[in-house]
Amino acid sequence: METLSGLEPHRLPNYSAIFNNIFNTFGVWTEGKRLANSLIITTFYSTTVILLFIITPQFCHFIYMYKARDNVIAFADEFYVSIASLMIVCKDYCLIKHRLEIKELMKSMDSEIFRPKNTGQYRRIFKIIMDEYKKLFWMITFVNVSFCVCVVIGPFFDLIKDGAKLLPLVDCYPFKVNESPVYEIMYVYQILVCFYLMMHNFPFDLFILDLIGFCIAECDVLCENMSELKKEESAIEYDRKLINCIKHHEEISRFVRNVERIFSFPILQQYFCNLISSCTTMFKLSIAEPMSVDFFKTLSYQCCLLLQMFLYCWTASTLTEKVC
Repeated sequence: METLSGLEPHRLPNYSAIFNNIFNTFGVWTEGKRLANSLIITTFYSTTVILLFIITPQFCHFIYMYKARDNVIAFADEFYVSIASLMIVCKDYCLIKHRLEIKELMKSMDSEIFRPKNTGQYRRIFKIIMDEYKKLFWMITFVNVSFCVCVVIGPFFDLIKDGAKLLPLVDCYPFKVNESPVYEIMYVYQILVCFYLMMHNFPFDLFILDLIGFCIAECDVLCENMSELKKEESAIEYDRKLINCIKHHEEISRFVRNVERIFSFPILQQYFCNLISSCTTMFKLSIAEPMSVDFFKTLSYQCCLLLQMFLYCWTASTLTEKVC
């Protein structure tokens, strides 16, 4: 995160830059930049990583789920992973479809009307509120990494306990995966898939929360500007400040409507998928051996789902209160 000392006077740091870098690294180019200034290389890179780490595993998930349709436990083992992968496809589609609008949103965040009027206002409002979202970033990162670590190390314990060569994700492949060196290669591949899906999934949610946090901070700035209106000022100066506040409110409302228009449907999809996944993980918790790796893996994933839904509800409720 950028500090105040490195900013131009009253200019906001670009809190969304980290999410742009993550999206670009994983093949979703929200800034419109091109890899090596080449459209062909950029398209090839994005297509390759999405095909290799999302589409192909998803296809294997569906095949395994079809073969395990009569085995409830085996089906549940794969179902919540498949739902999460499918949700990532929907999120990628949203980012790619609305990439120009998202770029304009982020550009407008640095417009003159959204900038704090003085350094004190920045420190009192933006730094406090946006730093809270920085803490959320690390908290959600910790929960998601904990889940991925449990997924990755689970087969090691199975190998030590039973001598069984299992993979982190239960998929169906057209070749034998329990023989060396295929087993080791597929193990590394599935580790990459797990962390790719993780780094592809939660930054999308944090990006939306970052935009909502920006709106909340702007509402506080507007309230402070309104409270500083003084009746004893000249009529011309008072009207000028009042008009600026009205314009500021209109821009905040327009920003909120654009965020809602772009992201409302993906958020609805996320809630629907989380509801189904929560039912699946609760079933898995009921049959998992207490204090086992599978138990902690399922529990950490359930925490991810609940935290994800809570943060959307909390921030949206706060924003609704501020705007209304």
